[in-house]
Amino acid sequence: MKNFLRIYSLVIIAFALFNITGCEKKDKDDDVDKKDLITSHIWNFDELTTTSDSADVQLGVNLIAAFMTNATLSVSANGTYTMTILGEPDDGTWEFNASETSVILDKGTVDEIEQQIIQLTSSVLELKEIVEDPDYGNFDMTYRWIK
Repeated sequence: MKNFLRIYSLVIIAFALFNITGCEKKDKDDDVDKKDLITSHIWNFDELTTTSDSADVQLGVNLIAAFMTNATLSVSANGTYTMTILGEPDDGTWEFNASETSVILDKGTVDEIEQQIIQLTSSVLELKEIVEDPDYGNFDMTYRWIK
């Protein structure tokens, strides 16, 4: 009887350890292609933030965020996008960088912008841009779009 209880206890412990360490929960978006995620629907502007300590930069970012209220972003699989701000559409091209860690808008034009992908799921698109300004130096702006 002692041996049976010992074996039973070992089996229960082994089963518990397997369940704790062997069954890591996967995010449902882990298996989805990034292009499919970014083109799956129209994104709605949520917020714009910066980590800059400059009061002038923070004021400027807040002003841009106010203008972007109700803005939308539609990204198409054919490499084009439409961003609508204050009811006015702006079209351009987009592509991922080689490692698919950034989005490049309007590559090869004077309007080219590269934004690092901070988060890309079926419901959140978060992109960080580094702005180079002659007066304020380099600072970041992070755009958050939601489904």
